[in-house]
Amino acid sequence: MKQYILLLCLAVLSSCRPDEKELPTVSFQQQLVINSRIGPDERLYVAISRTLPPDQLGDNPGSEAWFEKVMVDTLQVVLEYGQTKVTLIPEGKGIYAADISSMLHRDYGHIMVYNSHGKLLLESYTRSQEEPKVTLWEPKATVRATDTLCSIKLRIEETSKEDCWYLVGFSRWSEDLALIQQRKMTLTRLLSDRSLRDQRAFLVSSEQMQNGVLELEKNLPWLNANDTLLVNVSRLDKDYYRYLKEQLKAGNWLNQLMGESINLKGNVLGGLGYFTLHRSRNKFYLMKDYIQ
Repeated sequence: MKQYILLLCLAVLSSCRPDEKELPTVSFQQQLVINSRIGPDERLYVAISRTLPPDQLGDNPGSEAWFEKVMVDTLQVVLEYGQTKVTLIPEGKGIYAADISSMLHRDYGHIMVYNSHGKLLLESYTRSQEEPKVTLWEPKATVRATDTLCSIKLRIEETSKEDCWYLVGFSRWSEDLALIQQRKMTLTRLLSDRSLRDQRAFLVSSEQMQNGVLELEKNLPWLNANDTLLVNVSRLDKDYYRYLKEQLKAGNWLNQLMGESINLKGNVLGGLGYFTLHRSRNKFYLMKDYIQ
């Protein structure tokens, strides 16, 4: 009798177990990503790439071969600003460029990306930013016992009573010279003025200013005394400043190509990324001339 009751209980418990269901899987949705930069040569560079699913990332994300997978060519990229309409010219896989020296500060820009059949895939609107007022550029190369430490001091002044946001970036001039002389732009070089993770670029705002003045002093341990330093100081719009801050928290810009940027609020309709038209104040310094 006890055995019968035990079997009956087991049967009841078994009948009460919920049916095992497979957990729903989220399918990967490939998206296009826009990044942009106005170079020292007054050319607008726009990079169009695509996100990759996790099983296609490979072992070496960020390598030249890897970028061949993510950059998208055979597109038509059109920019409208003021009374001007220009079609960007392909300059490498997934890189499109055009001279925009006639664009005025505070002009609105409208970028449109079409496929080979004329279908609109992406578009974005943004405003050209004014150049910042930088009143002090003071590079220095300090000789130490075993090496030479390069550094620079900057002063940014702001007369506007409105809140302002800035991007300060540093790179080797040899890297940017290749872009101008050889017209050889890559996505990595396009984003070199905003390398926040490796401490080659910094975000600052007018909240850090005192009486409209902000002084910065940065050490550049990756720079050698024989290098030529390129300094970029740009004014950003508020939304792009926030976008870069969120991107910094999320990791680095490569994450957006790995399907991880879905939570970053960009300004691209139909895709990911951010279309920006910030102009830089640029200065070049041969560091050996500033050895102390």
